Amino acid sequence: MITFLTPSALPIEAATTMGVSVKEGDGAIGKFGTGLKYAIAGILRLGGSVVAWIEGQRHEFTAKNATIRGKEFRIVHCNDVPCGFTTELGKHWEPWQLFRELASNTLDEGGEWVRGLSAHDSAVTVIQVSCREVEDAERNEKVFLSAGKPLVTSFAGATIHEGPSQHYYYRGIRAGSFDCTAPVTVDIHNGELSEDRLLDLSIVQSEIGWAFRSATKWDEGLMLQIIPASDPSNFWIRHMAGYVLNTDSMPATMMEFLSERHKFVAHPGFVSALRAWQKKTGVQRWTAVPMDERFSDMLSQGERLCATVGIDPIPRDKAHFTRDLDDKTLAVTCMDTRHVWFSTQLALRGRDEFLSGYVEEALHAMTGLRDCTREFQNAMLSIIVALGTKLETLR
Repeated sequence: MITFLTPSALPIEAATTMGVSVKEGDGAIGKFGTGLKYAIAGILRLGGSVVAWIEGQRHEFTAKNATIRGKEFRIVHCNDVPCGFTTELGKHWEPWQLFRELASNTLDEGGEWVRGLSAHDSAVTVIQVSCREVEDAERNEKVFLSAGKPLVTSFAGATIHEGPSQHYYYRGIRAGSFDCTAPVTVDIHNGELSEDRLLDLSIVQSEIGWAFRSATKWDEGLMLQIIPASDPSNFWIRHMAGYVLNTDSMPATMMEFLSERHKFVAHPGFVSALRAWQKKTGVQRWTAVPMDERFSDMLSQGERLCATVGIDPIPRDKAHFTRDLDDKTLAVTCMDTRHVWFSTQLALRGRDEFLSGYVEEALHAMTGLRDCTREFQNAMLSIIVALGTKLETLR
């Protein structure tokens, strides 16, 4: 048995009459209303019992069989008086939701619950529940938040705690589950609960994004786990709304942290955030290596090739070599400034491959056009390089 004790009187009509909800306070989680009726119906449906003592008066809830148009129902009664609903009410609720409803109501009223039978005079309202499934849920279902230290705290988003969990929480109370075990525990503070006291996953994903966008405190170790993520099946890509991060208003300390480790940033949301922040602040994206004779000669060859095929060459003051591009990126054109950065790896791959990269980036810088398909682009550049090389040979 579990006994729920509250210092306030429950209007019995809130448990017996549909459409009655009398919970006070904007911060209330549970309601002495529809949810309470769901809980009573669900406990009786499972074969359990519910007895409420209100200011010393006993109210026992039972279910009695009835046939309506040839179909069997069990109508909920309070002290043998029909309540107007059956045990079918809320039949989709699981036992943990039944416990959560009663426990939330109790917390909202400043009360508590204890395992076992409690004296009737210990509270104004005493609700005694005997139901194995509900009692097991109280022990095993992690209905209330119990997590490690906060890893991300924010002024406008979720709080992210240390410790894995399959469930997510709303103000400390379970409000739904992920389709996998999350590497952290997420507690949401904003959003509207459904009638079933659940929070839509899309809201959770948005609030996780807002946790980082408005972070006041964040853990570096967690960031180092998140930012290399590139697999679409990764939790942080699937369950974080990347569009929330696609802004230049991310915390400056977080962006500085990412900027120093930009080669390792692969998570699409943080890649977009870092680029937006760099564009806004003017922070140089990569460190240029000195322009020696070898690099200068390569640029000269690229300029001659572009002149041959009719493409504007890259202005010398906007062409740079760097070691900082990630290992998969050989050259990048910054579309906002049209500066072009070549990886020193590209310079090691020989004349023709460098010229292919040069012509590609010259086209980007000249036209502002982005890549189409990689196959089309490679074929086009191969033709251009072959043509330019042939023309130079003929000369």
